[in-house]
Order: sequence, then C-alpha cells, then structure tokens
Amino acid sequence: MDSDPFVLDVRLNGTDFVTGLVDSGCLCYSAINEQLFRSLRLPSIKIAPRQLEEAAGKNAEPSTVLDTVTYASIDIDGHQQKRVFFYVVPGLTYDVILGKPWLEDADVTISAKQGCLDIGASNIRAWNHKKASYKPPLMKATQVMASAFMAESKHLQSVQIQSLSSEEIDFTEEIRMFEDQDMQNLWHRSRQEDELYQELTTLVANKERNLPTKLQKEKPFTGSVVLELLEEYDISGDQIGYFMLDNASANDTAVEFILKDLCPWMKSKQRRHRRLRCLGHVINLCCQAFLMGRNCEKYLAKLEKHHQRGDYTKVEELWKKFGCLGRLHNLVRYIRLTPQRREEFATIIIGGDLSQFDGLELIQNNSTRWNSWFYSITRALNVRERLELFSARHVPGKGSVGIANFKLDGQHWFELEKIELALKDFYAATLLSEGKKTSLADWFSTLDCLLREISETKDHYHDIHTEDDNNFTWKYLQGCADAAWLKCVEYYNNQQLNWQNRFPEDTDLPPAYYAAQILDPYRKWGWFRQEWVLHGDEEKKRWFENAQLAVKHLWETEYKGRYPVEMLPPPARKERDPDPAFDRQREHKRIRIDAPVSTTDLYEQYISTDRLHNEEAGCNEAIAYWLSRYDSQRDLARFALDMFAISPMSDECERLFSSAKLTIVDRRGRLKADIIEACECLRAWYGKPQAEGNSDIEDSENEDD
Repeated sequence: MDSDPFVLDVRLNGTDFVTGLVDSGCLCYSAINEQLFRSLRLPSIKIAPRQLEEAAGKNAEPSTVLDTVTYASIDIDGHQQKRVFFYVVPGLTYDVILGKPWLEDADVTISAKQGCLDIGASNIRAWNHKKASYKPPLMKATQVMASAFMAESKHLQSVQIQSLSSEEIDFTEEIRMFEDQDMQNLWHRSRQEDELYQELTTLVANKERNLPTKLQKEKPFTGSVVLELLEEYDISGDQIGYFMLDNASANDTAVEFILKDLCPWMKSKQRRHRRLRCLGHVINLCCQAFLMGRNCEKYLAKLEKHHQRGDYTKVEELWKKFGCLGRLHNLVRYIRLTPQRREEFATIIIGGDLSQFDGLELIQNNSTRWNSWFYSITRALNVRERLELFSARHVPGKGSVGIANFKLDGQHWFELEKIELALKDFYAATLLSEGKKTSLADWFSTLDCLLREISETKDHYHDIHTEDDNNFTWKYLQGCADAAWLKCVEYYNNQQLNWQNRFPEDTDLPPAYYAAQILDPYRKWGWFRQEWVLHGDEEKKRWFENAQLAVKHLWETEYKGRYPVEMLPPPARKERDPDPAFDRQREHKRIRIDAPVSTTDLYEQYISTDRLHNEEAGCNEAIAYWLSRYDSQRDLARFALDMFAISPMSDECERLFSSAKLTIVDRRGRLKADIIEACECLRAWYGKPQAEGNSDIEDSENEDD
C-alpha cells in the first residue's frame, strides 16, 4: 500500500467497534489481531498450519505460522455481512484487515483523493479516518414515527450511527449522550415488568451522506400505519388474531409494535407466536436457494442494483455465472427484447407431433412472480427444437455478438430437464396452498412434504454423483438440492438467522400451525402420529409431545372458559285447548331435573375420540362441523374457527392489489385512496355482479352504442 493507509471503524457482531485497515496488498479475505480475537472470545476453528507471507501485507511478520480462523458479522457504516471468516494473526498492527478478495467481493471502489471508498454491494460510502482532511460528519436529528433503527456507541471520542432494531441494542451498556442540549431526549428509560427498556424516539441521520443505512427514509413506520388503519375501523386488541406475513425481518418488529400497543396483557412469547410466515414465500425462498445457491440473496441484490441502474451488460455478466439457467435467461431476454426477434422466433414452425408448440412464445423468469423459473424452463423444453433452429439461423446485427455466448447445448438441456423435474415439487406445493379453500391446517404438512421431497432429491443426486463422480452435472445439482434443503430446514425448525439473532431461546414454531390441523375433525393428531411417532424416531416423538403441550397450553390460556354458552329462553308455548288425557302424556315425557354440569375438558374430550373418516373432506367441511357445534361447545368452536380463518399464505392482499389496479383505469386517474378503499370493501362484501339474463346484457350494449 503506497498511499496513506485507509482506516475505518468496523463493528463486530453488532457490539464491538474495532479499527479496520483496508489493504489491497493483503491476499487473504480478512485477518484479525490474535489479542483482539481472544478478548472478544470469538469462535476458534483449527486449520492445518500454514505460512502466509503476504496474507497480511506489511502489517505482520511474513514468516508467521497461522493455524486458526474465526468468524464474525461485520458492519461498516451500514454495510453488513452476516458471517466473515478471519485468519487469526499474532502481532497484527491493526485490529482487523480487509484484503483484496473482500474488496472484489463487496465491489469496493477506493478514491484516495477524496479519502473515501464506495461499497457497491450495498451502495454505502465510508471515509478514511487517517486522511488529513477527514472530519467527523455533522449529525442532524430528524423526528420519525414509532421505534427507529439505530444504536449509539462510544468509540475513540466519536459517534457512530448504526442500523439496528430496538431489540438488538445492548441495554446493559451506558449510553453516552450528545453534548448538544437538543439531543438530551434521544433516549428515555422506563421500568416495566422488571425489565429495562430503552425506547428510541429520535433517529439521528447524516444529512450530507443521505442516510447511508437507507432505513425508513423518513417514511411512516409500518406498525404505526397498521395501527392507524385498525383505529379507523375501530378494531380493538381482543379482536386481533394472527399476522400472516412474508419473511422480512421488519415484519417481526411491526407485529411486536402493534401487539404491544393493542394487547399489553400479552407476554413476549405470545406476541412472537402471533407472527406467522407466508407459506408461499417460504416455498419461493427454498426454490430460489435451489436455483441460485446459498448466497441467492446476495446475487439477487446485485442483479437488482445493476437493473435499476440500467446496466444490462452487468446483468448479463452476472447471469452467466448460473450455468444453464443463466444461458436460458439471457437467450429468452435476447429474443423477447425486440419485435423483430420475437417475430423471427414466431415464424419457426416444426409441425408434426410438435405442432401444438408452434406459435408459443417464450416466458421470461422474474424475481417477483413465484414459480416463474418453472414456467420458463417448461416452456423452453416444449419449444426446444424451435430454439435450436433460431440459434442456428439467427444473424445478429452489426456490432452485436448475438447469442454466441449463451447458446444451449445438449448438456445444458439435460440439466434443464433435471431442474424442471425438481421444480415440479415447488410448483405443486404452491398451487395446492393457494385459493380460498385452504387454511392454516395445510401449512405444516405441505412444508413437511416439500422437505421430504427435497431430501429425497438430494440423496438421489448424491448417490448418482458417487457412482459417476466425473460428471459435473450431478455435483452441480447436488449443491442446488443441498442449498434448498438447508433453507427449508431453517423454516421447518424456526431457525432463520435473523430470528435466531433476536430470539435465540425461541426455536418452537407457533402452536397455531399444529392447532389448525388437529382441530380438523377429519385429521386430528392422526397425521402427526403417522409421520412422527410410528417411525420410531425418538427426536420426532419429542416433537410430537412438545406440539401436544403447546396446543393444549394455547387452548387453556386463550380459549378455555372465555366464551360461555348463552342460555336462550325457551320459546313461547302455544296455547292449547285443555284436555287432561293429552296433558298427562306430555307432562310424563317432560324432563324436569337437569343432569349435573359435565366437568370434562372439551378439548380433551375432542381429541380422545376417533377422527371422522372422509378423505375428500376439506376446509369447508371442517368449518361446517364446528358451526354446527357453536352453541354447545362455544369455546372449542371459537378456537377451531379462528384457526380455519387463517390462510396459509398472504396471497389475499395480492388479489386485492390486482383488483384495485383494475379499478383505476385511465378515466379514473383522479380517484383518491378512500374511494378505492370503499370500492374494494363493497366488492368484498357483495361479490361480483351477476348477469341476470341475455336481454339485460343486450340492453346495456345498446345503451353504450
């Protein structure tokens, strides 16, 4: 490093600030000082001893022998990486060193003249603290709604603003206040249920750097927006059920905020268990992991960044890293990009047995539509012959390389066939969970089936790769299946990384997933016994016992005894002409003494009986069963009906968005939000208008004319 050293602050594991050196002469990804490694008690991983003469540049003894690596999360002015591995180097000049591989991986551009570096992976700018012209940026307070995201820390007499939710702040440390009197109200403390809470009421933002953490952008917090809506419709805390949301960690914070406000009687674990995860999003994440590997979020973020910039050359280069999938994506995009190429492809006719595929257009995958890769690959396989003819005949324009870099050969088509076969399971799981005839009762069994199918696919690829280890295809597909299996296990065991970081003690799924299935009178605990108990797996037997206890606890704490049966007055008796003979008969048959009230627990009584047998019964039949028992078993019926009211997906809001979009046509461009809201409410209440007859339709057509 010939110029001034580039020094910045690095936060390790969300708590400790250390001095970091960015060194393009360091050939390893990152290194950490051994003394710091021991003081922070970071995990130790032993490796074969090795000498890295240039691993730490000029910042350590060249002949140092390294035998340990460690890992930690890092945060540089808002640029976050969940797990970074470091060589543990004794006698290192700086606390940590980020080397050349890190610069390339994070897409870092250094400006020595300005004394800053731009991290392209997260669009963050960091400043060199050793630069003579460097001055700590001025901070400006901006009022925001609800709990904001930041932490204040002491480090080298300076203030560092970081991106954290309020649950992630270390409340045991003393928070140093700003000298400015206007900042004295930044934090306030309150004692509640013997726990110390610090609630952040002000977001400190760096105006010159335009909020580098990109949090909220001074827009209303999601939780407060939902609270306003609930207040508008006069919905109180005892009317709040469960939240079926996608897997964004911001939704965890929103649910916590809403329930704390509306349901203060709830304990922390009860609030967490009201947050359910959209099954469609879970399936889609597993599918993405199968297609793009364990770092799919990172690649998708890069693709999105370059796409927004309009840098389609970079987008094409990134897609090339995904083998046959990248080639297919680029080929489909190339053909669909211009009307001339679409017409050229449409004119290719095969005929014969394949005539049904003539005239079909290609389908482009995208990141927002579930199963788009399945549709794209299936369509490509159906029109394979036409694609091959197009690739052979197409003549690119002047100055264009055409499709030379992404033609599909026989090996690529073979891989696409195997991928399409595996994606069929994701496609089936998604479709069977959509619509209004499904409920939360299908959530767990669907995910369990998907996990089993992925596991069998993984084992199948592993066995074939073992027999034919020279074929790269099987190794590639095995890696895809491994990534999908790991992602599916995360949600099956409630061990998502962001959830573990916030609630490491809470690894149990919300009991609503189990309750919804066992309250189906046609299923009860039968499926869980079949899958978890009868196989003799001791671990799954413990799962079964824990699930039983969780559902019973939910029943006892939230439903049992809450909804007493209302005794309706007997109907007025019709006056009859007196006739002693008939009156004696009626009086003798009348029950005059009530039996003692049964003390049997309704839930225990329900699960102790056999399930009903009707393999064709679905959600509607289960709802009808409980509606017929609502007057006699109100507590248990409310429990069941609440569970069946929950959809396994958050797809209803997507349907509402589509409906609202169709409402706002070009002649209704001035509709306000309240009118659109009213239209959607009326549509939901009254349904679609039904045509009464052909004559009415003809009359309306004549009026239009």
